[in-house]
Amino acid sequence: ELYEIVSDPDEQNNLVREQRALAGQLRDRLLGLEAGFTTHQPLPLAADGQLDAELRSLGYLGGAGETTSGLDPKDGIGLLNELEQANRLLASGQAAAAVRKLEALNAKSPDNVPFLTRLASAQEQAGEIDQAIATFERAISLDPDLEFLHHHLGRTLLNAKRYEAAEAAFEAALEIDPRFSQAWLSLAELALHRGRPADERKVLERAAAREVDSVGVLVRLAQILLAAKELGAERHLARACELLPELPLPWLLRGQAALIEGRREAARSHLERAIQAAPRSSIAGQARALLAQLGR
Repeated sequence: ELYEIVSDPDEQNNLVREQRALAGQLRDRLLGLEAGFTTHQPLPLAADGQLDAELRSLGYLGGAGETTSGLDPKDGIGLLNELEQANRLLASGQAAAAVRKLEALNAKSPDNVPFLTRLASAQEQAGEIDQAIATFERAISLDPDLEFLHHHLGRTLLNAKRYEAAEAAFEAALEIDPRFSQAWLSLAELALHRGRPADERKVLERAAAREVDSVGVLVRLAQILLAAKELGAERHLARACELLPELPLPWLLRGQAALIEGRREAARSHLERAIQAAPRSSIAGQARALLAQLGR
């Protein structure tokens, strides 16, 4: 596209066909700039599925000129501004007003999955649970391969105490991405809501067997093993410390595990790391108490 922005600031009159020579020169310059960019991998969907889907819906991240919503990216920018207004309403606790804003936004782009997802979240926050579930289901019907949509639906169903449906939604997310840690943690939480602690452990063991690299999964499973005075927590905690060495809780638990196993020097080292990670935290206080016991 090519516009004379002085006389046509709203970019209504595309001159790309009328001024082919100039358009060609500018295109060549753009290609030269592009060739100088550092090549990098695109943001993985699993890393931030919501952001990825929003950008795709607005015409970005697709192939040459390809969009998933039928929107021109320039038009999408205007809608994105409206989305941001709705987000601010939600953040300030004005859920009902956000619902109205998002309903108007969805009317302009009815097949836009991120807009539907935000609308469903606003509906849930406004107490419109049935409407939120229906909106999430609508979004899933449009793009059933987005694991985070199934997870969002599952969380809404869990909050509504519709446990069987929530379990099905979480399992659907894991069918798409077996290493989606949030879905594993939600399944474990669901087991506790049902009063089934043994099932919580089974869920976390399933996740660990699939090598889900999630500190939340690894730490919770280690806590269960430590509470049962069973061996095996060290392996999970070592990986958690490797993933997030700045987090104090895995170091504290690792120190406790070493104490149970009689490895006093390892326990001392792990407990000192817990204190270093967050010296003023309650976790550091627990670590100091255990170190004091070690010194006796």
